[in-house]
Amino acid sequence: MDPDDLDSILRLDELQALRRDNPRALMRHLDTVRRGFLFGVEDDAEREDGDWGGDFRVLINRNVTLHLLPGFREGAASREELPQFVVMPDPDRADAVEEHSVPGDADERLPARIFWIDPLDYDALAREAQEIAAQYRGWDLIPDTYYLHTELVRFVARTVLEEAQVRAEREFDFRMGVVGGAEPPPLDEDEMLTAEQLMEPEDEGAGEDEGEDDEPPLSGMRSHPVEWGGD
Repeated sequence: MDPDDLDSILRLDELQALRRDNPRALMRHLDTVRRGFLFGVEDDAEREDGDWGGDFRVLINRNVTLHLLPGFREGAASREELPQFVVMPDPDRADAVEEHSVPGDADERLPARIFWIDPLDYDALAREAQEIAAQYRGWDLIPDTYYLHTELVRFVARTVLEEAQVRAEREFDFRMGVVGGAEPPPLDEDEMLTAEQLMEPEDEGAGEDEGEDDEPPLSGMRSHPVEWGGD
């Protein structure tokens, strides 16, 4: 595939081929076509660990995930057991945002949100999440511009992305290379390539023995953890 002939929307197999054969072109493509954020969708019905009762997970970066949860159930029976950001249906509390906190590392408490929506709206989000998960299975770098027509992307943009903590997290996006869904191999910090380095043109003066095989492997494209602030 010629990097200069990339369409605005690529299929999963095309994205995977770029990640394998030309990661710099992939980074340039993602940086060009994304408008606000990159995301992925996991279908919790397909998870083998069965650790809780959600429907879908919308992966926004390494530390931020929006969970679609149809109601309190085993594994998520109380607010203490909920993930940090959750969408739940309730006709009486639709459009309300409930602020609470969830346990973090050690004795830390993290600010958390429950986004209550109408059950019909929840069903619509779940349908869109299912379609995206099926189309881009195992890929968590979908530009929002691919799905601007969906309520799921619009919902994420006007809710989770407006949280101060999430804005701080996303300042560190594009720092760790490219990930295609599987857990990347560990790298030393000094081996990681920044987005700027990845998008730099090839050095025309480099010797023949300085090809792609000499480059370090690429790790995940999500953000570095940051200190969550708050008074």
